[in-house]
Amino acid sequence: MVDILGLKMTADQDNLVEIIGEVTRVNRFDSGYAIVTVKKGNTSVKLVGDMPGISEGMTIKALAEKTVHQKYGEQFKVRDIEENGFANIDSLIKYLSSNTFSGIGVSTARSIVQVFGMETFDILDNDPERLYDVPGLSDSKVDSIIQCWTENREFNRIIAELVKYGMTPMMAKKVYKSLGESALDMIRENIYTLTQVSGIGFLKADEIALKSGVKLDSPQRVDAAVLYVLDQALSSGHCYLPLPDVSEQSVGLLKGNVNATHVMESVRRLASSSQIVNENHKIFLSGIREAEKNVASMITDMLCYKGDAIYKDLAALRKDLKQIDVTKDIVLAEKQEEALFTALNSRVAIITGGPGVGKTTVTKALCALFERHNMDFLLCAPTGRAAKRLSEATGSEASTIHRLLKGDSTSQKFTYHQGNPLWADVVVIDESSMMDIRLFRSILFAMERHMRLIIVGDKDQLPSVGPGNVLRDLISSGKVPCVKLDQIFRQSKGNTIIPVAHDILHGVVPDLPTPIESKGRNCVLVVSEDQATLTDMIIKLVTQSLPKAGFKNEDIQILTPMRGRGLGVEDLNPPLQAALNPPSDKKPEIQDRNRIFRVGDRVMQIKNNYKKGDAGVFNGDIGYISSIINDEKDGTTIWVKYPDMESPVEYSREDWDEIMHCLACTVHKSQGAEYPCVILVQHPSQYNMLQRNLIYTGVTRAKKLCIIAGTKKALEIAVANDREISRNTTLSDLLKNLVDDTSRAS
Repeated sequence: MVDILGLKMTADQDNLVEIIGEVTRVNRFDSGYAIVTVKKGNTSVKLVGDMPGISEGMTIKALAEKTVHQKYGEQFKVRDIEENGFANIDSLIKYLSSNTFSGIGVSTARSIVQVFGMETFDILDNDPERLYDVPGLSDSKVDSIIQCWTENREFNRIIAELVKYGMTPMMAKKVYKSLGESALDMIRENIYTLTQVSGIGFLKADEIALKSGVKLDSPQRVDAAVLYVLDQALSSGHCYLPLPDVSEQSVGLLKGNVNATHVMESVRRLASSSQIVNENHKIFLSGIREAEKNVASMITDMLCYKGDAIYKDLAALRKDLKQIDVTKDIVLAEKQEEALFTALNSRVAIITGGPGVGKTTVTKALCALFERHNMDFLLCAPTGRAAKRLSEATGSEASTIHRLLKGDSTSQKFTYHQGNPLWADVVVIDESSMMDIRLFRSILFAMERHMRLIIVGDKDQLPSVGPGNVLRDLISSGKVPCVKLDQIFRQSKGNTIIPVAHDILHGVVPDLPTPIESKGRNCVLVVSEDQATLTDMIIKLVTQSLPKAGFKNEDIQILTPMRGRGLGVEDLNPPLQAALNPPSDKKPEIQDRNRIFRVGDRVMQIKNNYKKGDAGVFNGDIGYISSIINDEKDGTTIWVKYPDMESPVEYSREDWDEIMHCLACTVHKSQGAEYPCVILVQHPSQYNMLQRNLIYTGVTRAKKLCIIAGTKKALEIAVANDREISRNTTLSDLLKNLVDDTSRAS
């Protein structure tokens, strides 16, 4: 034993010491990091690190490493820490009446401690029924105290145990929130269960696992790597990976600690436990394979349903069209009439085409004809912004697919499904290029085979962020009735956005004027080779030029192909935030790693969360930070107001990864939206992301003004690059085979 600063400590290897003393002060930060002052007698030391559940008044026993901070001097970095009771009665009362245990005020805490003294902890933990004997406490009060104590003590215990695995308290809270009270048991059984938690990928889970003693060639480790590789493939839109790719990527992920033989053994194990499917060396996650098969089967079933046609011929359709307001002053093109006739007489139909070709007019006419025939119809789209546009365009109610199906906040499943189908005659899905295979399956599950499904979308836009290439696969199968609209209608004088988009689509580099040369044309090019200069030009546009032209802040959206590298989202948003929403004493803010959230910031939800808001918040929803509130118990909370929600949505610290600044956002994230003004960045530094379908999608987001910011060379590279990044899917082939087999059987 040695005596350091008057505290009882034991020297240990690696400069570790044991510290026993009373906690007199706790400074806790949102990251989970804390500075704790521990005192014994007249001397004290500072413990630093992740210390969940430690409160003033406790006595603790800690194992710590002595360090010297350049600014703050001698400190002890905690390796392990545990509660060791309370120093005195007053400390115990202070702890019980703290915000940790809501409903136990100072007077109630004092009443309890007066009866049980320093045994209060043991009583609350092991024999809480004795609280009913405390004078002055009602039965309902005791019930409330017992519930609160049990929940918080168990929570703190689990968090403390998780931290011992090398997690920060914030990460541990996220694990607890995701896996629940069985988190510890699940992790002890298979530590790679951590990969199921949002924000903890394989690399972090693997780091924790190896520190916990998992062997480099452990089957558990190899299985986790294979599953992670397949899961990452979903993010690239693939439904499967060829076996050689799975092997190569898994071996690389495990840094050569295993070989192809280990991976093949893992594939066999995972296939035998039905976690993956191996079909002719195409490796699927089981859920995705099932999704493709389900979709092919249900579409085939609907196509084969023998129902009555609404119109026997075009003459009957034209007669009805004359009676509806939508087409009274419009002469429909032949293709538009064909689209209406096909959609109304088919169980499943596709209407596709680029901007300005009349898809909206056809959809409006469809809604009017449904009403004329007393047919119940439902309009939906993959995102909130796309649904809002659809509603405004048709005058009929539209919703996201998630809200239409009513995502359940508890199970994260949908209320409407095969056992509880939607009540309608027709479902119309707009902006269907954004729909992935899992979401499409969900809406098909909620439909009965006699219902009609009309799919509207632009097949030349970027495909979905999630797995699959649904619209293209349905079209390429040749089995679903499809009409492509190709005659341009929406082109007022000076509106060059639509013809520019079609030029791009056909591989023609548009001749864009500068703003000075524009002469009323609304698609222009702002040029700068230098990235810093280009950023300054964009900021000048959004703060000076565009406001003078009548565009408000919310009218303008900067789009860029990528997230980083100088002109990506992560690099553009900070200077844009500084220019458009600068710091102010009247605007609370909070720093989260390398970003600052400030009241007034425009932010985007980047994952579906069924538990937030009245009916969930979904990927792509945009709102504004309405308040940032710091609470002693709960830490800092960010509140975001979304336009279509009555009340702001709460984001506690562990949820901050679900939102991002979006003054600038990627083109992918803009799908389904339209903005009065778009500034689309196209610069040679983004070479790998300069693609035709990407620039086409970006340009078509603009309604009134499109500014391409970058260089003519970058524009030429993008237009010339028509190579689509192929996706590994099988829906088209499945659908062909099923429809053909059904036809032969009948």
